[in-house]
Amino acid sequence: MRNRNITGSRSLRVQNTRNLDQFKTLPGNRSVNPAHAVELQNLILENGNLTGQFPIVVTKDMYVIDGQHRLAALRELGYDVSYIVQPHANIDTVRHINRGGRNWSWRDMAVS
Repeated sequence: MRNRNITGSRSLRVQNTRNLDQFKTLPGNRSVNPAHAVELQNLILENGNLTGQFPIVVTKDMYVIDGQHRLAALRELGYDVSYIVQPHANIDTVRHINRGGRNWSWRDMAVS
């Protein structure tokens, strides 16, 4: 049996674009925190554009499900974006993704 993602799709293809205007804000999603977007810009400038390894996730209608801060940072820098389309994703998918996450503390980032 093949592995399936949370929306039931069998395979997802990472796509790349310079047309960032096609991405839309999903109604009900949290607002972009400008300070966090600036932090990500600095990380991207230091480490490169890693969306090929960590693409943003969008619906079939190009609403951002996961990665709106990465998108905001890349848009400001004028970089292209790697993304995957989750055809059946919706605001409940966003809530499901974010429910399991937590922010990193300074302890998480400390190098031993």
